[in-house]
Amino acid sequence: VRTPGLAAFIPVGQGTLKFGLFDPGTLAANTSGSLANNPALAGYTGSDVDVHIPQIQVSYDIKFGPAAVKFIGGYNTYDEVYWSGTGATSEYTESIDSWVLGGEVQTNFGPFTLMWQLSYAQNPSAYKGRASAIGLDPTFDTTSNSIQDVTQWGTFARFLYKMSDMITWELGGGYADAQRDQQGGEVDDDALFLYLNAQIF
Repeated sequence: VRTPGLAAFIPVGQGTLKFGLFDPGTLAANTSGSLANNPALAGYTGSDVDVHIPQIQVSYDIKFGPAAVKFIGGYNTYDEVYWSGTGATSEYTESIDSWVLGGEVQTNFGPFTLMWQLSYAQNPSAYKGRASAIGLDPTFDTTSNSIQDVTQWGTFARFLYKMSDMITWELGGGYADAQRDQQGGEVDDDALFLYLNAQIF
């Protein structure tokens, strides 16, 4: 769990609006190499990442009886900068923009808990500051001479049954699908997972 560098909690109606501004350090370390296959960079000798807007996250939480609903959103942008010559006399820059929108619903009834999440994102690997879980990252397309973004949607659900004060069973699963347009056609990747475990206290 990442800790925001700046956080605010504002009561709005029956819910709470949360705002977090995260330290850009982990994002700056993610030199994803989106421009690596750009032939124009053949003579460039160095690279760097300039973070213009650190990761911003906003959520709104509200409860309806036994149910809790959360809406989330986030955004960040950075530049991949390549240079050549002493003192960076020649530079090439491309911006990578990332955002995510999603929601979560959780409800409890007796010993049972049900949770469901749904999200849609652009360039989620750059947003999280790590490689994409299903293997697609933004890349440079040599035909259009531009960055080709990744769009991804995903869903996750889990069901918990508290058998006793010491044992809780959990069944869950998720699915994600990512797409990227590039030279030669669209690239698509997806992933499905299921799990069952027992939490023993």
